[in-house]
Amino acid sequence: MIEDIIPNVHNGYITGLVELNNERLLTSCRKEFLMKILQDDDEGNGYKEKIQKKGPCGCLLYFAETNRILSGDSNGVISIYQENDPKGKPNDYDKTQTLLVQDGAINVLSRIDENRFISGGVDGKVVVWEEQDKFFLQIDSIKKDRPITALLGLFDSRIVFSSYDNKIYIYKINDSFVNIQKNLCKYIEDEILIKHKGRVSCLCQLNNSYIVSGGTEKVEGDKKISDHYIVVWRTENNKYICSQVLKNHASGINSIIQLRDGTFASSSTDRSVKIWKPTKEKIDKVSYEKYELIYDLKQYDHGIHKLIQLKDDRLCATTSKNQIVFWRNRSGSY
Repeated sequence: MIEDIIPNVHNGYITGLVELNNERLLTSCRKEFLMKILQDDDEGNGYKEKIQKKGPCGCLLYFAETNRILSGDSNGVISIYQENDPKGKPNDYDKTQTLLVQDGAINVLSRIDENRFISGGVDGKVVVWEEQDKFFLQIDSIKKDRPITALLGLFDSRIVFSSYDNKIYIYKINDSFVNIQKNLCKYIEDEILIKHKGRVSCLCQLNNSYIVSGGTEKVEGDKKISDHYIVVWRTENNKYICSQVLKNHASGINSIIQLRDGTFASSSTDRSVKIWKPTKEKIDKVSYEKYELIYDLKQYDHGIHKLIQLKDDRLCATTSKNQIVFWRNRSGSY
């Protein structure tokens, strides 16, 4: 059951949601040009607004190791913020760097590791960034014809993305082109995965290295192609193959996250959050994990969008009505 709801977080669609150190929540709203830091008070009265940060903002990425916030805005700018007094309770964040490389809004940001991240925009460009001498520099870019809708950095440094279509592109570093003197590298296409009918809306890598993708509706001219499927991809002979298609959602998938207990959760415009548990399967001497639905949190009134798991294991999500909703796992059941 729902434990708590924070209403009216912003006066527009919530574009970003992350948990900061000290269990603070950070939200962003591209329409308002506003980021908010929320903190749960010591008396158990729920989250209250502590800081407003005005300026261009949009999708969010957080580096917990260095306590830095990255925000991609509608003008193709990535702003990097550092807390000005990390020893205190919530303090303000100062902008330390501005990255301008994309033509138009930045749709998604994704982490590769503690020193690298990737950005994807409406211009169809994927940019790879690396920290060098405390500043992020562009080390490569990939250009597609359509806006980037989903983005993922894999454990092995490959990058995965979708470009407003039903394809999932996997790129790897070309070892034959690494310019050490200029700190550059080159990513080349490694695989293209096709199973969705509409467009790929979100991507997640699980702890077992499987990739999970979510689909949503795609518009081609006056034709609408629906897709509300989750596709599980496993590796076989060093290539990704479709392992399973989960069809339990009734509308587009908005977010998929790995949970700490080995399950994963998906959120959808159909007003539900579903949780999937792996079970061992074996076919023709090949062992793999198959996922089954174990919880269906479908009692909420609005579409569920960005989904995260908090440090205290609660699920936290934004809704289509600019709210934040919380679920707590009590005795093994949400």
